[in-house]
Amino acid sequence: MRLPIRLAALPASLALTAVLVGVVVAPSEGGDRPSLASAAAPASGACSGAPAAAVEAARERGMSYDFLMGSSFKRKLTAVGSRAVVLDAGDYTTSDFTAGTDRVDSSRLGRSAAGLIGAGSGATHLEMAPRSSTRKRVVPTTEYEVNPLNVLRVTSEHPVVGGFSLTGSPQGHTYNGLRIDRAHGAQVVDVHVSAIPGDMDRPPGETFGINDYKTVGSVYEHVEVDGAGVGAAGFAANGSQGITVCDASSHDNPISMGFAFWSVKDITLVDCTATDNGFTGFNFERVSGDVRLIRPKAEDNRWDMRVVSDLGSARYTIVDPDLTSTQVPGRWTIELPSTYWKHPSLQKRSDVTLIVDGKVRNDLIRWVVPY
Repeated sequence: MRLPIRLAALPASLALTAVLVGVVVAPSEGGDRPSLASAAAPASGACSGAPAAAVEAARERGMSYDFLMGSSFKRKLTAVGSRAVVLDAGDYTTSDFTAGTDRVDSSRLGRSAAGLIGAGSGATHLEMAPRSSTRKRVVPTTEYEVNPLNVLRVTSEHPVVGGFSLTGSPQGHTYNGLRIDRAHGAQVVDVHVSAIPGDMDRPPGETFGINDYKTVGSVYEHVEVDGAGVGAAGFAANGSQGITVCDASSHDNPISMGFAFWSVKDITLVDCTATDNGFTGFNFERVSGDVRLIRPKAEDNRWDMRVVSDLGSARYTIVDPDLTSTQVPGRWTIELPSTYWKHPSLQKRSDVTLIVDGKVRNDLIRWVVPY
């Protein structure tokens, strides 16, 4: 697993005031930006590479951070039109949360921008200034009401996002990390999110390192969510359709899940790893359609996988999971609750298929029915 890379602070004389809704940046002193297209693919070569290619194409058409200096963020996004905002290597610091139409974000990329592109997750670093939040009162106290605070929300219609890391910091309350909001065909690559705090395994304390919200056809490749011992749910999708995640890791989220999907239709996970999470490695609630897990790995979670729905039964196909370090080595443990929201669960065991070396091996599934 990659570890978070923190850049040394640059001289104060290089600090600039950005307009990414209150961002302060210490840009690089020069040098070529590394190509995201060179991001290492898994040995299987299963990832499409499409997001990396999209990022490079958008970079060529994008506007650099320097172009954004000296005016409001929304005004400059209008000027760049359909192009992406390109950030050089450096440390970018946001401050406080600013109210939007239905969310409260520390930084927000508007609908007209093509996306946000950094110089690489080890080179471009976004972080919220510690103790800068004045929005603690916004955090809900009612059970199951969702926390509206996000460090970065991308609202572009067809965003291309990649090449940066985003790290949480102490604010005296919980909040979310990166949210991709209501996009179509989002392309996300080489993004590292860490230390986003949560304190419950359900809202409002269940926050998300990455939240894919009500999108269609999103593709994520080479992403990592490191809960850093404070995270609730690492990678999440809520209300989305047709999502693909390849070569992703979600780990050290002690409060909740590694990967969490709620009310999502059609999911493909390829070479995804969930380790050291407090609850389930891969969690699916009210999911529908076809779900494929290709070479998943689950280690040191309470359960390897959990499936439950009171609305119907999704079709799950699990292909060649790594069984060496699962909850019970040699078996793939699936928690299948009998009820959901006090209603009978309609998820059928017969709709779950485990394939190993080209053969159906449902005998290797270990079912757990807790209630």
